[in-house]
Amino acid sequence: MGAQHLGPVALSASAPGWLLPAHAAVALLLPYLVTLEDGLGTPRWLKTTPTHPSRVVAAKVVLVLAVALLGAAMALALGSPLPTPTQALTGLLGVLSSTLTLTVLSLLTRHFAATLVIGVVWLQLAPALLTLLPEGVRGTLGAMLPALGLTQFGDTAQLLPRLLAHALLLLVLWALLRRRAPHW
Repeated sequence: MGAQHLGPVALSASAPGWLLPAHAAVALLLPYLVTLEDGLGTPRWLKTTPTHPSRVVAAKVVLVLAVALLGAAMALALGSPLPTPTQALTGLLGVLSSTLTLTVLSLLTRHFAATLVIGVVWLQLAPALLTLLPEGVRGTLGAMLPALGLTQFGDTAQLLPRLLAHALLLLVLWALLRRRAPHW
């Protein structure tokens, strides 16, 4: 009933239809699973099975990526147009980039809701902030921004800055997992 008073609403997505379930799985399931132990206080009472944070996080990331691939396969099976091999590769690289970014953000905040709020705010602000930059640095800086669906791997002109930004994110992830190790 309330939607009738909103007037016409147009929804658009920058990702092709077959990738939307994959992005949704990564955006919603990954932060929840990564922040689950902190939310429940598991590290305080889990003493029977020795665990290492990197193994736990890696298992959760693999689970989310499997769900994301299943979602993409289901969308394709339900009639979404088949992507070309290049589109499939760039789309899956975008999903991996978003996975890395959300894993780092989840480990930094250690709170599911905070991760979602920061992610939504970032998705709204980042494109607007890019338009404020001078043309000369806009492409390079845009390529280096954390993904959350913003990274476009089809643009090969900015591939080196994009790869360097992802290497930096991997280093931050490694540092976060090393820092958390004594707590688990």
